[in-house]
Amino acid sequence: DSEEEEGVVNQAAAAVSQALVERNNELTAQLSSLTSDNANLQHQLSEAEERLSNVTQRYEQSTENCQREKEVRATDLTGFNTDKAVLTSQITSLERELEVLQERVSSKSSTQEHSHVSMAKLRAELTSAQRRGDALDDEKIDLETTLEELVLDKEQLREEKEMLEDQLEECKIDLESVQLELEDARGQLEE
Repeated sequence: DSEEEEGVVNQAAAAVSQALVERNNELTAQLSSLTSDNANLQHQLSEAEERLSNVTQRYEQSTENCQREKEVRATDLTGFNTDKAVLTSQITSLERELEVLQERVSSKSSTQEHSHVSMAKLRAELTSAQRRGDALDDEKIDLETTLEELVLDKEQLREEKEMLEDQLEECKIDLESVQLELEDARGQLEE
């Protein structure tokens, strides 16, 4: 009878021991998996922080470049507007001179040859001044287009930075979750 009881106790002890070994193995595997997940998330977090740092640096550089470019363009635009005003004034003056010469020619108050040469010269100067004015207008448009492109580049970098910040936050949340699970698994394993 006592041998039978001892056999039953031994069997029960062996079953409990076997169950504890299996539970220990499960917890060890879970701990190993969570440790691996934790390492992976730490790596992802590090990469996300580095990408965010790079994008932030590019964004700040782009903002500085854009600001410098705006200042240069504003100065250039002021210069172009001044040049344009001078050219417009010159064109107006040349047009007046041309009118005066045409009136002289029509009234024949001076020799025709001299008047024709002077009129041709004035017309050439007028045409040249108008071309310079058109060239300034083209340069102004180019400057405005470049500035718009810089603003668009800056906006694109800002959006990329925001996206990376969101990814970084998600990664941090995942990491915290895995670390809590890891602590829980370690606690269970120690029990």
